[in-house]
Amino acid sequence: MLMTKQAFFIRRYRTATTSLSTGILLAFSGVLLADASEANAFETRATTREVEPTVVVSTRTPLPLDRVAPSVSVTDGATLDAFQIRDFAAALGREAGFSVATAGAPGAQTSIFVRGTNSNHTSFFLNGRRLNPGLAGNFNLPTIPFENPGSVQIARGPSSVLFGAEGIGGSVDLRQNLPHEGSAGFLEGEVGSYAYRRTRFGLQVAEEALRFGLSGSFLETDNARDNNAYQRTSVVPQLEYVLSDAITLELVSSYVESDLRLPGNRFNPTPLDFQEDQSWLLSPGIRIENDDHRFQFFYARSEATITGFTFGTLERLTFEADELNAQYDWQAQDALLLSVGALLRDDTVERFDVSTQSQAYRNQSTQAGIFLQGQYTPSELWEFRLGGRADRYSDYGNPLTGSAEVLLHLPAANLTLFTRVASAFAPPPEQTFAFGAEGSLDPEKTTSYEIGLRQSLREDSLQWTATVFRNDVKDLIDFEFNFDPITSAFTSTAFNARRATTEGLETSVQWSPTEYLSLSGNYTYLHAIDQDASDRRLLRRPRHLVNLALSTRPHDRLRMGLEGQAVIDRKDVDPQTFASVNAPDYLVFRLVGEWQLNDTFSLFGRVENLLDKDYESILGFPALGRTGYIGLNARF
Repeated sequence: MLMTKQAFFIRRYRTATTSLSTGILLAFSGVLLADASEANAFETRATTREVEPTVVVSTRTPLPLDRVAPSVSVTDGATLDAFQIRDFAAALGREAGFSVATAGAPGAQTSIFVRGTNSNHTSFFLNGRRLNPGLAGNFNLPTIPFENPGSVQIARGPSSVLFGAEGIGGSVDLRQNLPHEGSAGFLEGEVGSYAYRRTRFGLQVAEEALRFGLSGSFLETDNARDNNAYQRTSVVPQLEYVLSDAITLELVSSYVESDLRLPGNRFNPTPLDFQEDQSWLLSPGIRIENDDHRFQFFYARSEATITGFTFGTLERLTFEADELNAQYDWQAQDALLLSVGALLRDDTVERFDVSTQSQAYRNQSTQAGIFLQGQYTPSELWEFRLGGRADRYSDYGNPLTGSAEVLLHLPAANLTLFTRVASAFAPPPEQTFAFGAEGSLDPEKTTSYEIGLRQSLREDSLQWTATVFRNDVKDLIDFEFNFDPITSAFTSTAFNARRATTEGLETSVQWSPTEYLSLSGNYTYLHAIDQDASDRRLLRRPRHLVNLALSTRPHDRLRMGLEGQAVIDRKDVDPQTFASVNAPDYLVFRLVGEWQLNDTFSLFGRVENLLDKDYESILGFPALGRTGYIGLNARF
């Protein structure tokens, strides 16, 4: 199937039992995280068929993990739950090649720089459905549903051939999986520092031809600064109905709303500013498949509304998108798989001034695209993949993109070598014109080169990867600002002019010397420069990024673990002088743990920023100091 069928890992019921201070949780901190491979030890009552885990985001067709490139990674839901990862940004921040910058405490606007590319250069999906990119084209990560993920699948590097827009940095697909037998549910609650309260629930049922899943959560916290409270509510229903062995109907949907107070930077507080978000997705589809043919079609409707008070103005931004998407895969020969896909998409963006009850901006644009891909496997040693895509925009240019990759598998050494060259594009974000800029623009483009390897040793207990990459990005958007002394008005003109280069190295390692102990880590070296500014380094892209994790299971009912991240050598904007400066390095740790009380209940807790480090991932917006959380969960 086009959708992976990995095991459903039930979440336990967590009901808040007491208010929590950091000291209490530090006392509890001896209870850490278990080995990620053991995260499903407390058994689920929902079951799935025993199938090999597969990856879809790499080629839009299911592939076993040992056949994807080293630049592709998958984190399953059991690992995310065991490490108590509560939001999408935190999940991505653990990955090689991903630099995450957050404007302060939880809920704040978050930027993702994949291999040094811009935030609007990476596309995000929910079970293959493109999520609404918003005004800036960079996806508001706190509004992406992250309640009961089956897996997070990541393809680094150009992905426009398969997915179209925003494909320069890569693609991220959040997969929500369903069981094939039985039923299961969970409830959980937790409390913590700064009046933090969170509840989460889930229910999954598989009865004969029907598979249904429903999950949701409610979160609220005051955070540390004045005017920085945050609330978030989400519901994620999912449905599959099997008409026959060959035909499956599906429904993917989500609803998220949030209310975030905006405190401004610490030098310029904003006691009245706020932002309210509301977004939803509704997407019915059909899958038809047999041994040699597979067809998938879906319609997706998404809407997002942002109402905010900033700089003394109350505005409402609305984004609406309709998409038709189809893909056909043909196993022409045992060694040859051919795929063709097409989409039609309509986007409408409106900026409304609530104070004056006037429409400040409205634009409707359309996109049509078609792609072709061939995967040829002449032997167990070689794989060749070749793809091409053509898109047509009503408002912008008509980009052509391509991708060619080769994999060489050496079974005797458990080694895979990989090389690829590909092109990609990202259309101009709507905010370019929504606030008055003029000009005619083409999509931003890149050509990328990468080579990598992956190896498994010691009977697969030790695995490591390494990838060298380079992106040559051109036609980046720049602005020219003008002042009219007669009208005292500022105007701006947007144009394609700038060029940038990002290049570097990604490495990762996972080692499980015993079934009770696991070590993992990754390191990213990045050199990202603006070629049209005397090779000035791009902002908020650290030259060195290190992630480490330790997990162990000293007792059947006890799971223990520790994570750390080091961010070294980065540039940012001084919030007072607006000059480019060297931002301080920082090293932060988090501590998590869970104790299984009985067959139903378990107690869990964690400490974020364990050493109480004073740091800012975006200068002027301090992260929270040491915070503690504790909760209770139950499964049924």
